[in-house]
Parts: sequence; structure tokens; C-alpha cells
Amino acid sequence: MGRLINSILPIAGLALVASPALADTGRAGGAMRISAHVPEFCQITPLELFATAGDGRVSGSVLETCNSQRGYSVVATHRNLDDGETVAFTYAGTTSLLRSHGWSPVAYRAGARYGYRPLRVRYASLNRPLAINLTITAY
Repeated sequence: MGRLINSILPIAGLALVASPALADTGRAGGAMRISAHVPEFCQITPLELFATAGDGRVSGSVLETCNSQRGYSVVATHRNLDDGETVAFTYAGTTSLLRSHGWSPVAYRAGARYGYRPLRVRYASLNRPLAINLTITAY
């Protein structure tokens, strides 16, 4: 009996809220306006890549998710690069060199996106290992 009541109550409540007689907006026809606010959500996974000392390559993919219609940037953060160290970061087909100060934008997006993005890191002359963290920054 308790399960039956718990099943019926949400349906009855929805029927009351959706009833045109109870949702009268003062306009002919009993039209109802419904709106909702969806919170902004941006995420990229996995968050971290590792490059060993010396020369080499790392490749893989990440899941990029962001519902911001304002747009956003994908940013790589990493330790400061020493003189002579170079890291080429290819994200979804676009290659850029990581900046020596440790904060490097790697992609710009004009609207909401969802999907897997390929990435490749080519590095040369690393004096010590390098961890690269990816994050999304909404505009």
C-alpha cells in the first residue's frame, strides 16, 4: 500500500501543477510558460598527462564537455619550462608550443561542445619529467 501511495503522489502533484485551470496566466486559452535555469558545467577528463625527461611523445584522447554558450578555452598548465626545453601540444588537430611560464591555452571554443578530442604531445630536451594538466575556463 505504501508503495502505491508513493507512486501515485508524484503523478498527482504533476497533474495539479500542469492543470491549465490552476496555471491560469490571465491570457485567453490558459497558456502556460515554463522556464528553467541550467547551471553551467564544463569538464575535461582525463586531467593529467606525463612526459618523461629527454625526448619523446605521448598521445591519447580526452572527453571535453561544456554547456556554456558563451564559449571557453582549454588550457594546459605545467611547470615552468627550462631554457632549451620544447613541448609541442596538438589538441583536436591544432598544434601549439607550450609557453615557458606554465600556462598555455591550447583551444578556443565558441559555444557548447561535447566529445572525445585526440591529443599528442611531442617534447624535446626535457631536463626533468613534465606533468601537463588540462582544464576548461569558461568566458
